[in-house]
Amino acid sequence: MAQQLAVIAPSLPTVPLTNREKARFKRERGPRGGVRPGAGRPTNALMAYQTNMRELIRLCIDENEVREVIASIIDQAKKGNPVAIGFFIKYVFGTPPDEVKMKIDIETRIRMIATTHGLDPDLAVDEAMAVLQETTRVATR
Repeated sequence: MAQQLAVIAPSLPTVPLTNREKARFKRERGPRGGVRPGAGRPTNALMAYQTNMRELIRLCIDENEVREVIASIIDQAKKGNPVAIGFFIKYVFGTPPDEVKMKIDIETRIRMIATTHGLDPDLAVDEAMAVLQETTRVATR
């Protein structure tokens, strides 16, 4: 892999990985031995290459150029370019959170609470279901 990287970018200066980065990308072996080829995290050589490329890009551009690129993305988004719009929305507003669904056995829970407090469990369940139905109707309006 290192030879391939040298062929791709022979004149790139290398930025050595810190011990923290090395530890982060170190492969762990399973209980039965080796690791499947291509599975898991990227290799150290690939991570070093990506780190070098990021550093080179940071050295080659200045703040004004970054502002120009961002302005052009905004212009393209205003013109209706769907890729620019997606990029803009993703980085300005963030990705929408996944819906979180929870399943709770409300009836069992209400019966337990009612019994603990000396109330009629059936009546407590009926009242709770009526409240839930009312809040559902209000929320869907």
